[in-house]
Amino acid sequence: MPATATIALCHQTQRIVTTPITIAIVGATRPKGIALARELARNRCRLVLMSDDQSALSDINRKLAGFAAEILTQDCAKEACWEAEVIILAVNETDALTVARKIKEVATGKTIIYVPDHRQAEGTSLSDKLAGIMPFSRIVETESPSTAAEWASAGRDQNQDHYQVQL
Repeated sequence: MPATATIALCHQTQRIVTTPITIAIVGATRPKGIALARELARNRCRLVLMSDDQSALSDINRKLAGFAAEILTQDCAKEACWEAEVIILAVNETDALTVARKIKEVATGKTIIYVPDHRQAEGTSLSDKLAGIMPFSRIVETESPSTAAEWASAGRDQNQDHYQVQL
């Protein structure tokens, strides 16, 4: 009897199913968002593209149809971020703060990646402002969409509260 239990246990560990990471891109129709969506679509992941512009979202969705990722579209930031493990804010600073206030209830324990439009002056880090709005989220600020894509697809197990990544 114990040997059977061991075999059954071993059999179960071989049947582990992994689900692809879900990544929400808020501002998916903006240049940074399009670049990120294109980069991430090459990977086996679920992308939730969010924008107010449904026509542009449909166009992007059509262009990414041949890639490996599952692509969903959404016009509500909170709904787009609900089941995402990683949320990328591909918007300007003002919009990032507005979106952060809208999604803070669904962002707990998630990684939030922000790609600023320009290099910020010392002492005015948006990551600190975002951490103040979403204190239980991991905030990553990077200056490059490709670095944001790398963090989104591989940065799940980091331990710090927020990061600044510069190239």
